[in-house]
Amino acid sequence: MNYLSVGIFSEGTTDDRTLPDIVRRLLDDLIAQDQVIPLESYISPIEAPRLGSSVDQYAAFLDTHAQDWSLVLLHRDADHRNTSQIRARLFEPLEARSGGERWVPIIPVRNLEAWLLCDRGAIARAVGVEEFGVSWPEELTGGGSVEGLPNTKGLLDGCIRACLGGRRGRRGSGAGAYMSQIAEEIALPVLRGLSSFREFEEDFGQGLRRLGWPFKG
Repeated sequence: MNYLSVGIFSEGTTDDRTLPDIVRRLLDDLIAQDQVIPLESYISPIEAPRLGSSVDQYAAFLDTHAQDWSLVLLHRDADHRNTSQIRARLFEPLEARSGGERWVPIIPVRNLEAWLLCDRGAIARAVGVEEFGVSWPEELTGGGSVEGLPNTKGLLDGCIRACLGGRRGRRGSGAGAYMSQIAEEIALPVLRGLSSFREFEEDFGQGLRRLGWPFKG
């Protein structure tokens, strides 16, 4: 196998701009770790109507587009709910309907913004400033996991404003304009400090192995 197509059902347009970069970088890292022959890959949001939590609609989509995607990643923010409940309600029925070989869950404990908050250096580099010159919000300097923080969307906005120091950046002052660049900059070892990212990496690895990973050409 020398071609891998990965489609992503995300929860929103900002996630569409962020998740493909994170998945691509994770795949590149796995290729380097396993010394796999580099393969051609296509990683993209799936351009389809938002299907909510309809197992039947997701299963029907894959039935129709089975030849288009090697793997389909389905993103659902847990918002502090038990991730096992989301798996039981959505992913387990999908696996039963579709055989399970194509679906890979992405379930941040809070939401995707929490993943981006875990690396302050990446946020600073995305804005174009030095990390150590920024007066970061107190919530990020007290220790503990970012996955336990409330209002991570607002907190990420606050980080961007802190980096800009009251100025208006070239892309504006909201986090949405910088999320893709943060995803490019974020350090994978830092992301692996988050339990939900480790779960995703394990699920993604299982999905690849079902396709015959490690691919040797």
